[in-house]
Amino acid sequence: MAEDKQYFQTVAKAYPALGEKIQFFWGHQELVDLLFELQHDTRGHTRQGFPFDVLTALYELELKHKELYPKLDYSGGSKWQLNGR
Repeated sequence: MAEDKQYFQTVAKAYPALGEKIQFFWGHQELVDLLFELQHDTRGHTRQGFPFDVLTALYELELKHKELYPKLDYSGGSKWQLNGR
């Protein structure tokens, strides 16, 4: 489970709402889409970006998720919204 990982703790500490989404969607397509969209400009404008440690943690979580759920791939959609956050 994601919350047991050091990388999850790094993200959840800096961005609690994002940590909640990662925990909720772990093992599902929505997490793949969320992690992709957080790491790529899908909105067509400049973003501030994450601190390096958080960006690294998101990447590592993406790798672990892909290892555990190899059939899930970015769908091109934004279906990961949780309570409008």
